[in-house]
Amino acid sequence: MNAHRHGLYARNTAPSEDDAAAFEDLLAGFRDDFRPEGRYENALVQRLAEIWRRLEWAVVTEAAALDFMREQESAKESVKTSGGSFRAAIRDIRALDRFGRLEAGLWRAFDQFMRILERRQALRQRMRKGGGGKSSPGTMPSPGTMPSPGTMPSPGTMPSGVPSSHTPRSSCPDVIRASTSSVAETERTGVANWLRSVTFFINNVKSTAYAHRIAIALGQFAALIRPPPPKFAPQLAMGRFDVKMTAH
Repeated sequence: MNAHRHGLYARNTAPSEDDAAAFEDLLAGFRDDFRPEGRYENALVQRLAEIWRRLEWAVVTEAAALDFMREQESAKESVKTSGGSFRAAIRDIRALDRFGRLEAGLWRAFDQFMRILERRQALRQRMRKGGGGKSSPGTMPSPGTMPSPGTMPSPGTMPSGVPSSHTPRSSCPDVIRASTSSVAETERTGVANWLRSVTFFINNVKSTAYAHRIAIALGQFAALIRPPPPKFAPQLAMGRFDVKMTAH
């Protein structure tokens, strides 16, 4: 069967001479609304116009079919054949269902082509804003400012693009020493607070040997992770805490 047919069920639209001008007006309106650029976007817009034209045909054809069904219904009132009326009603229902499925398929196709066109135009705009999608090259240091292998450049000879605050570690030993001591002090404080919380938990648990075993395990585990603070060194060395237990 020829793929180019006239009517609602044509796979590819082939407008007649009568409505060719109307289709050109519709296509011109779509191009004015979507502003396509290039062959690809123009083809998408033309496909959208063709689908829209078929949707218009579907609405007109469905309205004509409904009018025809009403005329048949009025003519059937003079015919007293229940079987014939039932068969006619079934045909009407199937025809309306087919119209509904065709319109739903056309709307899905229209939405699909619309999404493709929107993604294409969004990509084109991003490429224009980003200079064609290519990032600008970075600043390369001149050969005179390149450090020799194995030597650390001084702050005055750092390449462009490197912040002035990014100085070698050897030039700020006091800052490194101060930061290391503060980190160590923070770790010791955190371990001490954790051990106090564990001790408080164990002292408030009213159980028997089970809580004592938990205390020994936690103490040994803490001793393996970090060196204990001086206050808790004797308890951790013995593997226990002074736990107040209540025997049951």
